[in-house]
Amino acid sequence: MRVKHVVHAVGPRFGVDEPADELLAAAYASSLRRCEEVGATSVAFPALSTGAYGYPLLEACRISVQALRAAETSVNRCLLYAFDVKTRRFWVRALS
Repeated sequence: MRVKHVVHAVGPRFGVDEPADELLAAAYASSLRRCEEVGATSVAFPALSTGAYGYPLLEACRISVQALRAAETSVNRCLLYAFDVKTRRFWVRALS
């Protein structure tokens, strides 16, 4: 796969930025809007805010899936990139 664009997304710091769930969902939605602006039809996401920002992984995976499914967008392919087995397992659970 060839990469044409990179969209930088920053999610909330868990326990600091509130309402964290809405801010996290908005980070995904905002990224999709940026993709549309440049004509991108596919995008890959890591689990936003789950590293140094401390967002609980299972909840973050659930929110990301809900936000991406709810988005009205011309982006037709969203890849969820898991850096470890635990994240993959939680995304699979959120997707089912």
